Amino acid sequence: MSPAVRSYLRPAFLVCVVILATAAAGMDALLGWMGAVLEKEPIALRYDLNLLDEQLLAPYRVVERGRLTAQVEEELGTADYIQWRLEDTEAEPDSPVRYCTLFITYYGRPDRVPHVPEECYLGGGYRQTTSRALTLEWQDAGGTDRRVPIRYLVFVRDRAEAWTTAGQHTVMYVFRVNDRYANDRTEARAILGMNLTGKHSYFSKVEWSFEGVQAGRGRGPTLEESIAASEKLMSRLLDVLERDHWPSLSNNANPTDLERERE
Repeated sequence: MSPAVRSYLRPAFLVCVVILATAAAGMDALLGWMGAVLEKEPIALRYDLNLLDEQLLAPYRVVERGRLTAQVEEELGTADYIQWRLEDTEAEPDSPVRYCTLFITYYGRPDRVPHVPEECYLGGGYRQTTSRALTLEWQDAGGTDRRVPIRYLVFVRDRAEAWTTAGQHTVMYVFRVNDRYANDRTEARAILGMNLTGKHSYFSKVEWSFEGVQAGRGRGPTLEESIAASEKLMSRLLDVLERDHWPSLSNNANPTDLERERE
């Protein structure tokens, strides 16, 4: 018998194998007893994001709608998204928050790691200088106080490239995960992990960035301006997304019924 084979027959090794096998069997039994569903079924949006009623966002209006290339869309991992440029028609002409770039993505089968600007912008040559957890607050139409956690990021590019300019860029985002909000990827994954017995899980990311008339030029918004503008926009946008577009795991609406209501 070779020394390699004898090493596998040592009592200490065999004891470890037995313990690991017992633990694995026990975990499988525990998950089965709890009714855990490890392979989630896909869950669709209640209503396509591209059909979001922009009139409900007033005084914001959509001035540009974008689509990604097929290659970028494949890397993104979903075709459920919108990429809009909004204009706040109430803002001053030279306001640094008059325009907003809005990017919303949805994943009805969360088998991918959520994309975050911290990685995307670093890959684009930016350097991150600020990352803060903030809470947006407003009162909805029904008089309910809303508090939503978001992530506030500031990136800088030290030198201009052929396709972009140097300077500072502010980005904010929030995840909607299984009917809850999270302001970073770690918390989003933790919420997904807590849904052991549900048949479905989903996550969506809302990412936005304010700018003046000329993107990348002039003074960028201050923290206070970004918060105020974000509360104004999100108080309209998130209510629409919750009511008309995102699924609800506690009360799933039939998409066809919702579409009939729209007709």
